[in-house]
Order: sequence, then C-alpha cells, then structure tokens
Amino acid sequence: VKKVVYDHDDLVEKFSNLINDIQKFLDHYKIKTNVNITKLASFLKALKDLNTNSDCNDQQKANLYYLVIKFLQLQYFLDITNPRVRVKPDEIKKIICGKSNTNDSDQEYNGPFFEISTAVRFVKMTNAETDINLDTDCDIILENEIAVECKYIRSENRISDNIEKAIDQIDKRIEAGLAKKGIIAIDLSNLFDRENVIAFAKSILDRFIYHHEILNNQGVHYGKFKDVKSIINANKGYSDIVGRYLQNEIEMVFLKALSNKVDEKFQTSKHSVAITYEASFGIGFEYNGQSVHFPIRCLSYYMNQNLSEHDNNYYKKFLHLLAVGM
Repeated sequence: VKKVVYDHDDLVEKFSNLINDIQKFLDHYKIKTNVNITKLASFLKALKDLNTNSDCNDQQKANLYYLVIKFLQLQYFLDITNPRVRVKPDEIKKIICGKSNTNDSDQEYNGPFFEISTAVRFVKMTNAETDINLDTDCDIILENEIAVECKYIRSENRISDNIEKAIDQIDKRIEAGLAKKGIIAIDLSNLFDRENVIAFAKSILDRFIYHHEILNNQGVHYGKFKDVKSIINANKGYSDIVGRYLQNEIEMVFLKALSNKVDEKFQTSKHSVAITYEASFGIGFEYNGQSVHFPIRCLSYYMNQNLSEHDNNYYKKFLHLLAVGM
C-alpha cells in the first residue's frame, strides 16, 4: 500500500540529507551556492518547527509537506556517477533559489522543476535503466527515441498556445535527429478548483470512517488504527478515489481549453504521439479534531488518433505505466 500520510521525523531526516547532497552536487560542478541559505533551508526549519507552530493552519501544513515531498524528487538526479541520468547543474541551482513561500505555484522555478518531476517518473518506471537526458535543447530525451516537451501552464487561455508551440518544438527535435517520436507534457496544477477537491476528499473520508466504525462495532478488526492518518494509509482506495476525482477536474479543464485548430494540428502531426496532462497539490483539513494533510497527484493522457494500431497500443501501454507509477 502506498503511503499517503508521511512520518514527520522521517521527512526531516530525508530533507536534511537532500540539502547535504545538493551541496555536494553543486560543489562537484563548481557552482558557488550555499544551499543552507536557500529556500530549502527555510523549508527545513519550518518543517522542524511545524509541530510547535500554533499559527500554521492545516492547509499551510499540507502546503509545506507537499513542497518537501516535491523537492525530494531532486535526489534522483544527484548521483554524479550515473551516466544514464543527465541534468544541467545550473537548473538545480535555479530550482532551489528564489523566495521561500509555501504557496509558490506561480513562481518561475516551477517550469524547470516540472521537467525534473516528469523525468523522475521515467526513472521510476524503468528502475533507472533508461538513458534520460535533460542536457539538450529538448526538455527531456529518452533513449534517443522519445522527445518530451514540458509546459507548466499558468493560465487556461494559454493551454492551446503551449501545446501548439510544443508540437513545433518536437518537429524540430525529430528533424535534428534527437529522437523519433514526441510526447507533450503539461502541468495544470494552477487551473482546477482546489476547494472542490478538498470538499470531495472530506466527504469520501466520512464514508471510510463510517465503514470502519461499523466493522469495529461488529467485532471485525481488520487492522489497528490509532487515528485518521493510519486509516488513510491503510486504505489505498481512499487516495485512488480522490486522485480519480482530481483527474476528472483537470480533464474538464484540458478538453474545454483545447481549441479545434490546435487539436487538428496535433491529430495530423507526424511526430507528436500523445499529450499528458497532470496536476498535484497538498490537501489539508481538520477531521474530528485531527489534522489531516497529504499530497495528491494524478496524470492522464490524450492520444493522437492517427497512429498505427501498433504505435497506438505501444504508447498507450507506455503512458499507462507512467500514470500508474505516480
């Protein structure tokens, strides 16, 4: 069962190690940056003080936990001995610098970070057995076979424009011999109604708790649950259901904003095989006096309908594995 609610002390230790490893990585490439005065150090201090900070509400706690878990993804790219995963060191510096703000979805670093987080999923999906290159003009190149262009979208009105730009960029990457096919990846985390998702998460939790209480009252003990967090962690179905609802929200945003003109350009493209669209954020609320906060993330895809049957089946399987590995 995938853990949904994380252990606080474990996150403090992992985030401390991340800061140390980033410093070693930057030192190796002779990039002069003191990680201990970046926003990561501020997040670590806030994380350590979280349990004693009475001014921090549940959503602020959720935002902080979400950011910590988000930045931990950088760990996958700090192994300088692994030639199969390559990233521009300057991009790591760009990501960790800037304002320390837990509500940071509008900050510029999200663009390059989305490229990193997309690449992380490919690393996980292939157990780091795939050549993943973030050190070319293209955002991501996989095994010199697939070019991935990533777009972090800040406005619904910019969805079609960014997709059209990505189609053109993929054509250039293919013509330059960097890859054979392309995937467009877009992040819609800024564009859905978060309050709707939180309200849905609360209502579903009501049903899970209700069923748990019925079974306990009947003497059916299927686990030892000391609090709401342990119930959430023990029921993978809960996070799956909330994730499905979030997927429905972003699918509506994506399909509503995709113009007929750009859709036609995509469907007739020789090189772009699919568009992936995703969203993530930290959910936080109080439930019967207990603080509940956990990260949620989902991904879906939109296929080029003019692919051959072989390519359609191949890329659908590929993208399904990508989504499952989130």
